[in-house]
Amino acid sequence: MRQALQRIATGPTMSKDLTAEEARSAMRLVLEQKVDPVQSALFLIALRMKRESPDEMLGITQAIIEGAPSLTIECESLITLADPFDGYIRSLPASPFVPAVLAACGESVVTHGIDSIGPKYGLSVKRVLQAAEVQVEHSLQSAAECFGGSVGTWCYLDQSVVAPELENLQLLRDQMVKRPCITTIEKGLMPLKARRNHFVTGYVHKAYPDVYASLANAVGFDSAAFIKGIEGGVVPTVAQVSRYFLWRSSDDVLKKVRIVPEELNICMQQRAVDLPPNTLEINKCGVPDASAIDKLAKATAAEGLRALNGEKSVMHECIALGAAVALAGCRPITLKLALEEVREAMNSGAALNAFR
Repeated sequence: MRQALQRIATGPTMSKDLTAEEARSAMRLVLEQKVDPVQSALFLIALRMKRESPDEMLGITQAIIEGAPSLTIECESLITLADPFDGYIRSLPASPFVPAVLAACGESVVTHGIDSIGPKYGLSVKRVLQAAEVQVEHSLQSAAECFGGSVGTWCYLDQSVVAPELENLQLLRDQMVKRPCITTIEKGLMPLKARRNHFVTGYVHKAYPDVYASLANAVGFDSAAFIKGIEGGVVPTVAQVSRYFLWRSSDDVLKKVRIVPEELNICMQQRAVDLPPNTLEINKCGVPDASAIDKLAKATAAEGLRALNGEKSVMHECIALGAAVALAGCRPITLKLALEEVREAMNSGAALNAFR
């Protein structure tokens, strides 16, 4: 580790990149907690400050995969869908309901995350699912049994199951304050593996589709969709033109697709589902009040269930568009046709049944 730090932490002009193997080896020391936490934090922050090279990202990804169990399931096609693990603080998320809609459309979906993590400590998918009384405590084996060779199933897995070594770094990440590269990589893990595997995630900054494409390739996904989403999530805005990128391992090329809500008969003034007024307090360190997050989780669960039950709202349109983009990403169909199928699943009650 000392040699790695001497190379990557020598200032903006003198720092040098590590090879993939050097990055992998150093990251294994961090994950196995075989070095002092100060050195672990310095390693991750120094990489971020100089900006991780593709080889360094590859090496760190390989190190994380080594400690992340994966199970092959009897399933022809599986979507792995992942929102930012640090959650939402500016809107009520629609993404917790997207897997159920996809399941109602005949897709198998696994989504994974964590209860709470910095730097946002926002409302996570897990907290919403818990508020909606959905089972979130699964082992890899019990999750695999959920699918059982059938289609139209979805399941949530916690990071404690998907990547226990990463979960053990929560205190370190809290003390580091800023996001390390593992914030990107943890979303792209493949806890369950089918014959064909599709990855869906969101991003904010324009450089990230290329980063996620490299990640998907390193992990072994066959295809992926990277969505310019609200707060970096998998649901795009329903009020403005947005975009997503399609990626296939066969050609390793990113294809940009525009999302024009008006062309899809989506006419909303709000970009996303607004927070209820006066519900979220954030302290001077930028951490939301825990009791407020619980209230928001309950509000999101109630809003989402109403949308799945057919109530037309911003939440309803957000869920529909997010699911349609994911569906169009894994099938050879247009976004418009995908949205029609999604709306049918929601209007018929199939999506609500799948969620429950």
